[in-house]
Amino acid sequence: MQTEMGHDLHLSGHGSSTGGFYRNVHLEGLSTIDGDVVCEQCTAHGVARMHGNLRADMTAFHGKADVLGDMVTGSAEIHGTIRVSGVCDVAKILRIHGTSRLQGGVRADVLNIHGRTHVGAECVAREVELHGIAQFAQDIRAERMDCSGVLHLGGPCEAESFSCKGQVHSSGLINAERVHIRLHAKSEVQEIGCTELRVERGRGWFARRHKLVVDIIEGDHIYVENVVAKRIRGNRITLGNGVYAERVEYREELNRHHGAKVKEAVQV
Repeated sequence: MQTEMGHDLHLSGHGSSTGGFYRNVHLEGLSTIDGDVVCEQCTAHGVARMHGNLRADMTAFHGKADVLGDMVTGSAEIHGTIRVSGVCDVAKILRIHGTSRLQGGVRADVLNIHGRTHVGAECVAREVELHGIAQFAQDIRAERMDCSGVLHLGGPCEAESFSCKGQVHSSGLINAERVHIRLHAKSEVQEIGCTELRVERGRGWFARRHKLVVDIIEGDHIYVENVVAKRIRGNRITLGNGVYAERVEYREELNRHHGAKVKEAVQV
């Protein structure tokens, strides 16, 4: 059933419509829209398929949504599953509870995700908050990045503050002013560049098995536990329990706990 009153679009049951300019778009049940949609507010409950671009001041999806184009909106609240084939551009807050595939990348002021997400292209946001499993295929840039769970980085990550509690896998550089990693599983990072770094093992019976394997660490103030590194370079370095480093280069100070092993230490 389809009814249009003024500039509103309302689909319920098993409905379909063409794209266009609307004031409010309200979808219930199994809804399909062919073409681009421009509206003030887009709300969907059920299964929504949009074969085109979506531009809205506010977007809310409850259920399953497919946007086969760009999604440009002032704010977005997603509960369920969403797939965006194009760019997801949100001026304010993009909040997702569930599963998401953002294939064309993300631009947002705040990206808040609880669940599982895959971002297929560049991600740029002021704040990134992740709780669950997140995979970023390319670059990510943020002022603050906070992750609890499992984080996969396919490209470089640049932030002022980077925090991860859980597991992180990165094939590129993590570059931030402050980096804090609390290990709850084995993690692997190619390179970390920072001003301040703190890597701590988590709590529990198996905490000593949780290692961060990294090629290069470079920073000013470094404190690490349970780290296996090829090279660590910094001004003031403290090596805690469970650390093995092939080479440590320090400028001012090196503190080594009895549980840390260093193959070669050099003051430079």
